Amino acid sequence: YANGRLFLPAATNLCTDPQGTAQTFWPSDTANTNITPNTAVPVAVPDNPLITKCLKLVNDGTADAPVTANLTVVASTSYNSAIYVYAPTLGGNLTITVENGHTFSLAALTTANSGFVPYSVQSNTVAGEVVLGLKFTFTGGTASTVYVTGCDVVAASVATPHFDGTYDACAWTGTANASTSTRTKSLLRYLTSGMSMPIDAYTVA
Repeated sequence: YANGRLFLPAATNLCTDPQGTAQTFWPSDTANTNITPNTAVPVAVPDNPLITKCLKLVNDGTADAPVTANLTVVASTSYNSAIYVYAPTLGGNLTITVENGHTFSLAALTTANSGFVPYSVQSNTVAGEVVLGLKFTFTGGTASTVYVTGCDVVAASVATPHFDGTYDACAWTGTANASTSTRTKSLLRYLTSGMSMPIDAYTVA
């Protein structure tokens, strides 16, 4: 980054379990995919040292029914959905889509990667669409192991850096890791050349 300031407005993350600590939001196993919540991240998530847990998906190499997590949204609203994905072994393909009556591609993985990679997509609900689904689909091949974390679903027209109730100027609206979270005040971050992380953060009115 060059020297500068990053203004992050107040927002709500609708994903109630961004780090995959339980299966209250995320689905249970399917016929060919084992899902393990509350897994320690196997490698650090870039620029997010507060992310320590993730959801582990192991597919046995068989094309599977989609794994879907659903959340309630507002009709006729623009949403940005984002997630970090690490696929140390990928025997087939993995597609991650956002669906609310229409399908939007969040990520399409065809080869393994070496660490958590952020993906995001913009989607717009129309009249009558009040459920948004995050869908994970394995196409088969050989066995795959995939880790996902840092999920954000925010009513916004652009992507926002990940946040949940553990972050500065943020709070859970209910039980930690089982409720939506809010960035309760606008956040002004100061960036310094050569640094991948803000060195200071101040809340502003």
